[in-house]
Amino acid sequence: MPSRPTSARADAVRGLALLIVVVMGLAVLFWDGAGSGTAEAGPAAATATPSSAPATTAAPRTSAPAATSTSRRPRMPELAGIQLDAAKEQLWNLEKSTGVDTDFPSSHDLSPRGRGQWQDSNWTVATTRPAAGAAWTEGMAVHLFVLRNEEWAWFQAHPAMPEIPVDVTADDLGQDGQLFAGMRELLEYRYAPGHEPEYSTKPYSRPPAEPIDGLADDPSTEPAAEREERDALVQGSAYGLTVGSLPASGTALRTGRLLTITVREKPPEPVEPAPGGDVYVNPNYSDGDDDVNVPGWLCPTRFC
Repeated sequence: MPSRPTSARADAVRGLALLIVVVMGLAVLFWDGAGSGTAEAGPAAATATPSSAPATTAAPRTSAPAATSTSRRPRMPELAGIQLDAAKEQLWNLEKSTGVDTDFPSSHDLSPRGRGQWQDSNWTVATTRPAAGAAWTEGMAVHLFVLRNEEWAWFQAHPAMPEIPVDVTADDLGQDGQLFAGMRELLEYRYAPGHEPEYSTKPYSRPPAEPIDGLADDPSTEPAAEREERDALVQGSAYGLTVGSLPASGTALRTGRLLTITVREKPPEPVEPAPGGDVYVNPNYSDGDDDVNVPGWLCPTRFC
């Protein structure tokens, strides 16, 4: 009889233990399910996020930006105002520093005179082709248009035609220190309208020079209007008296153009007595008289 209570107590303990095991098993199953659901949701969310946003990866750049590439290209330098010898040296240095070889730079007279340049240091660059800032490319032709140093300086000091003093000997204006000092080679002389002498003739006008091959805008080509205005007047003398100019004073000047001084005949100088009482008469070849074969103390007759 005493063994029965012990058996009943043991059965109760075993039942409680079994209940605890069952409860713990259910708890483990519950937490495992919740954990697996969270783990699966994580990758899905991670996958959905990048797929819903636009791609931000930039394509690889194969070349530098256009602005940077352009800024690094060699360019034709600004050479206006630089002596010809120094300008050539600057171009040679540019070739060496860039490795871009061009044709040997050629120089040309900017004026219509077509003068050659024997001493580079006597000439100044007025403009270039290609113009300053143009691309410096392999094998391109480089043309330097020049004026004499004094001529370049004169045009820089006179952007417009100056006023011509009246009734002075035209040739005197080209003397040192005068209005056209250093400009003799670019001066032309014509008789002013209404002052043409009887013996006057139209000036010889040579045909304009052909443009330089390959240049559509040769700056040394004289505009037809300038040439026609000058050639409409008869040939004048550098020793006549000044009347005006072409172009008129105040007119804007194209650098390198020819300048025309209009003149009238200088009146005969007063007659001066010659030694021995003879009278010397200054020749006036336009009056039709014979001013050479005049009787005198060496020539007793009209025809010696």
